Amino acid sequence: IEESSTRMASRSEIAATSRRLGAAPVMCREVVLAACKEREGYTTPYLNESLYLQCFGFTRIENLEEYYECKALWLSDNNISKIENLSHMANLRCLFIQSNAITRIEGLSRLQNLQTLNLSNNLLTRVSNLASLPKLHTLELGRNQLTDLQDIAHLIHCKSLNVLDLSHNRLRDPHILSVFE
Repeated sequence: IEESSTRMASRSEIAATSRRLGAAPVMCREVVLAACKEREGYTTPYLNESLYLQCFGFTRIENLEEYYECKALWLSDNNISKIENLSHMANLRCLFIQSNAITRIEGLSRLQNLQTLNLSNNLLTRVSNLASLPKLHTLELGRNQLTDLQDIAHLIHCKSLNVLDLSHNRLRDPHILSVFE
């Protein structure tokens, strides 16, 4: 058997094939396993504590059920518009989903161990659905479309938050500081 018939496709091969077909790459089992192998991770999914799926061009989060022991998930620089299909990742501590097309914070309520969330450089217009994350201490929301007090008022309910980045938004109202008093 030739090596080329048994090896997994690389990230660049997956992207090139998708471009030729005119379709966005799908986060299927084979692509995720190839990404694990490329980063010298495990081919047994639940053994991977970190999962690097950035820069693939994915439009959806899917087919990650076997990665239930994952503690850090990198989904940055894709084209994901919705946070979904992560409820099985109860051990997830860090979610890096910056530089996507996310318009709403959702799908995180079951991630009770989440400590770090990077949603910078997305299309968010309002902060919501984070109060249910008791361990969230780092939240990055820079370079979104937040403009006024109502957009960030939900932060008052995030009691464990220690680090917050709101830079490069359109927050100009001086009353915004009242959220942090």
